[in-house]
Amino acid sequence: MKESSIHSIRQITFIAMTMGVMVVFDILLLLIAILTLFQARRLYAEVMVRGLSQFVLFMAKIRIEEHGRPQSKKAVFYMPNHPSMLDVFMLTALGLPRTRYFMSSSVWTYVPFAFASWLMGVFFVPDQSRRAARVRCFQRAERSLLASGESILGTPEGRINQNGLGPFNRGIFHLATQLGTPIIPICILFPPGAKPKLFFARRSTVVRVKFLPEIETKTWKVDDIDTHKEQVREVFQRFIVEHSEAEYASLSQTMANQQTHQESP
Repeated sequence: MKESSIHSIRQITFIAMTMGVMVVFDILLLLIAILTLFQARRLYAEVMVRGLSQFVLFMAKIRIEEHGRPQSKKAVFYMPNHPSMLDVFMLTALGLPRTRYFMSSSVWTYVPFAFASWLMGVFFVPDQSRRAARVRCFQRAERSLLASGESILGTPEGRINQNGLGPFNRGIFHLATQLGTPIIPICILFPPGAKPKLFFARRSTVVRVKFLPEIETKTWKVDDIDTHKEQVREVFQRFIVEHSEAEYASLSQTMANQQTHQESP
């Protein structure tokens, strides 16, 4: 059997196992939600879903190496890049305190996952073709976040980009401007050649999750959204390039050391 066929079978098996685990988890989560009158969102997100995500990552052979998490308890706008389907599990596995999430409404394709997300208080963002619905979603999120003082997490890319950064969307930066909360870029970095296909890695993989320095937004104006959007994207791009160069240098040194060892008598 071809390697590609074997990998496809493993993909399907992993997805089926994950959905099965999530169905069982959803039943438990629903029972807990009923007992808590659907009022314990932090318990659902920071304890139960966090534990589920960590288990899924274990099955996917992914280990997170976290760097630079801010210690302040103030409300912030977490903005991660989006290099894989596993990002949502990696981000919820962090257990970010008092944090709501944006997710694409297309997540309802995977009902078990979407149900847990709904109980967490996720804001489901409509497709870009439905502009009016997207605007209403962001307006609803703004009212809710200003009232609760919670943090929010949403990717500015909106879709997966395995080979670098895609274009950033304006909506999320419009909301950041309206909220006036600091942006915390989160850079998810897979080692070279180790990006997973769909849901799992071929071999055990350590993924770096780096919290970059916060970006203040209090003085931002709506008219300057496009400028600020590109400035934030440049922060990501610069860090990714620097990281890639460092990884390449480290890999080259390792290969040189191995060659020297092989050539030595």
